[in-house]
Amino acid sequence: METPYKVICLTPVRNEAWILPTFLTAASLWADVIIVADQGSTDGSVEISKSFEKVILIHNTSGDYSEAGRQLMLISAARNYPSPRILVALDADEFLSPSIVSPSWFGRLLANGPGAYARVPFFNVKPGLNHGWVGHTNFIAAWVDNNRPHFPDLIHSQRLPVSHDDPIVVPQSGAVVMHWQFVAPARMRSKHRWYMVWERLNRPERSAVHIYRQYHHMYAIKRSELKSVPVGWLKWYEERGVKLAEIMDDGRHWWDSDVLSQIAKHGAGHFSREAIWSHDWQRSAGLVGLKSPEGFADSRTVGEKLAHIWLRSTQRWQSWFLVRAGDRILRSIWNH
Repeated sequence: METPYKVICLTPVRNEAWILPTFLTAASLWADVIIVADQGSTDGSVEISKSFEKVILIHNTSGDYSEAGRQLMLISAARNYPSPRILVALDADEFLSPSIVSPSWFGRLLANGPGAYARVPFFNVKPGLNHGWVGHTNFIAAWVDNNRPHFPDLIHSQRLPVSHDDPIVVPQSGAVVMHWQFVAPARMRSKHRWYMVWERLNRPERSAVHIYRQYHHMYAIKRSELKSVPVGWLKWYEERGVKLAEIMDDGRHWWDSDVLSQIAKHGAGHFSREAIWSHDWQRSAGLVGLKSPEGFADSRTVGEKLAHIWLRSTQRWQSWFLVRAGDRILRSIWNH
């Protein structure tokens, strides 16, 4: 039976073929419309998107990384549909848990009026799919659009224009958004290397120490923080033809190509304090035929290498007084 409202999924995409068919199959179970904003994918993501009946494909032609730009584009496209609208903003590696995908749940959210939203934990799934941890507890799982303007940030932005004054609808206990990024560790590491390079170029005032701590947060998770993945989450999707357990990294990581381009443009020394050197950029440069691949070699000084050893070995204890003191000393040496 058709509902008197539209549930609209908003998803930015750039080379997500490794997971996109599974994501779109999953989202098609609960969304009336899936708006995909593709940013120049070259891995078949466009073709995959076009093959799903509920997908509306729009093209993000910007050459720059901007969460603000893509969020505004997606919300604008959603507002072409008449009210009432429930907006769900997900990346392609994120899945709603079964208790927040039913028409009754969305109906309950809508009954609270425009601006009502659901806030749930963001659950990071580990390789093996048996355990994970809660990254944060206030992920906006769905929002009843009230046409409020959105003023997003350039990076790590809140995806929807939710206000602190909007009514919160508490979903059933155990509801989460499942995050699949960490199921593919090599892909995750590639993405986080790219983030660190982006930070150095776009926020040069930031300390390399702070950048390291932020983009290695997953290595600070204690065993006591790990929680079991309920069997019902995966089983519910599997019974409906969504094989979450079969998602595999295809090895195509566009972030590495972009980092190579930035090293070529700015020089390896520009990024010597960023912890991106576990990857062999010199070999990668040679494989793609870049001139003078020796210019992509690890340019860190002995001191910088020792600093990275310190940061890596203390990540789990970064809140301890002695570690914080050591970080302050390191920042003073690096003048950040």
